[in-house]
Amino acid sequence: MSTSATKTQVEPGTYAIDPIHSTVGFEVEHLGISRFRGRFRDFSG
Repeated sequence: MSTSATKTQVEPGTYAIDPIHSTVGFEVEHLGISRFRGRFRDFSG
């Protein structure tokens, strides 16, 4: 299984975050041999 990120340009403006349908996460590669994934459970904007 593979995934790819697609870059999309978003118009400037004011947006509302829907906490039910939103996630904030990250992935960090460690020494090129493993990946650490995490997510934030509490966020606002």
